[in-house]
Formats: sequence, structure tokens, C-alpha cells
Amino acid sequence: MRWPREFLLKQSVLLVDQLRKHENWNKQTQKRLRNTEGITAVGSNEADCAQISADTEVDRISIECSTQIILKIHAALELISVDLKQKPKGNHYYGLCLSDGCESAICTKRLTAIPWADLCLRCQDQNEKTNQLNKRFSHKERRIVNSRSVAPGTRT
Repeated sequence: MRWPREFLLKQSVLLVDQLRKHENWNKQTQKRLRNTEGITAVGSNEADCAQISADTEVDRISIECSTQIILKIHAALELISVDLKQKPKGNHYYGLCLSDGCESAICTKRLTAIPWADLCLRCQDQNEKTNQLNKRFSHKERRIVNSRSVAPGTRT
């Protein structure tokens, strides 16, 4: 399926808007992180330091997630620009599932909601199920390792 030029232009405007929001948010969060480093260096009571430490970790994780979205937005914008340069009967790239062997079109509703989506619903669902299974396995593995590291007859 080849997306109409108007849809691609609309998506590129949405993506650029999202890109600006995420980049601004990252800058503000990084600035906040730099400011909290000075606070923890000076130190105060233990509870305040623990809260600042937790907030700092949340900010770092949020920056990582936002950076991943920024990278996906850049990739989607690149695909849109290639599609806009293609002749009407040329290949299209934006809106195709990037999962190995799938290459089905991502539905319009999904692209409207998440313009940087790179997987169709079926592949996204499968990907999430696989990630959940990996997390469960990892969690069980850690529990087994922790239980083996405790001496018999002692409590954790």
C-alpha cells in the first residue's frame, strides 16, 4: 500500500512536533540531573538523598526511553522523505512492518496514534509477549540464584 502524499506530509508534521517535544524534554531533564548532582554532593539528611537518588534514576531511565523514541522518529522521517521523493509507482517504505519476514502495512489508525511505529499490531503483540517471557525467565533465574546463595537454614 502506498500512502497518499497528504498523509505522508501530515505524518511528517506530527513527527517533527513530537521530535521537538522529546528533544526539549530531554534538555530540561538533563539540566535537572546536572543540578541534582550538586545537591547530592553537598548532602543533607538520608531520606532526602534517597529521594533525590530515586528521582535521578527515574530521570535517567526516562531520558533513555525518550532517546529511543527520538531515534525512531528520525528513522520514520527518513522513510517519509524517501517515499515523498519516489515516483508514484515506486517502492514505499514508511508504514511497513520492520519485523523479519513480515513487511505488511501498518494500519492507518496505528500510524496516526504512533507516527513512529515500526511494527504492525501482530508483530508488536508478539514482541511484547516475547519480552514478558524473557522478563519472567530472568526474574525466576535471579530468584534461583539468590536462593542458592543463601546458606541452608538461614532467612533472607
